[in-house]
Amino acid sequence: MAKRFGYRIDDDTVEYFDNRQDLENAKQQTRSGLCAFLFGVLGLLIGGFLAYLFLLKNGLEWHKWLRFGLVLGSAGGMAWLLAKLADFIVALILLAIAGAVIYGIGSVIWKAV
Repeated sequence: MAKRFGYRIDDDTVEYFDNRQDLENAKQQTRSGLCAFLFGVLGLLIGGFLAYLFLLKNGLEWHKWLRFGLVLGSAGGMAWLLAKLADFIVALILLAIAGAVIYGIGSVIWKAV
């Protein structure tokens, strides 16, 4: 009998895979989806807020439907952009943390010598 690999997803169902590579791909896809969702929500808030700030300075005399459309469009656009770049942003954050740790270790060693 062949060896199968199982993975329990969030809704308590179990997915089975014939090899370990498919299992790892499914786990990565789940993590990527969660990161994309979180960055999408963050982008929605940031995009809407930036459009609001822009309209406070420049667009008070514009029509209400135009201001509303601009806020919705910019919020949706920023959410889409951050959701698409979620894996890249997470990689940059991890790279910055690793760089800070290496810099801290290096500075401690530099002061000790």
